[in-house]
Amino acid sequence: MEDKQRKEEEKIEEDRLRHEKQNKLKERVVNSGFLVDNTKALEEQRKKKQEDFKKNLREDKLKYEEDLQIRLQKVYNKPLMFETCKINT
Repeated sequence: MEDKQRKEEEKIEEDRLRHEKQNKLKERVVNSGFLVDNTKALEEQRKKKQEDFKKNLREDKLKYEEDLQIRLQKVYNKPLMFETCKINT
């Protein structure tokens, strides 16, 4: 009986010491000067990448449309076969 009670008391003491140690480590990490909150920088970086992607997409679309117009203009300006042949009569 005493053994069981002593083991329970030892376990309780070990748990208390473990919690104390965890709290000390947690406070040490939280209060460390080396930790920096960079959520704002990451958010700005993400927004900038999205804006750059949208800008590049718009530019690519405009370039494609310009190239398409140039190609269509070349096709329209190309003479047809029957226009270039002379008919011998």
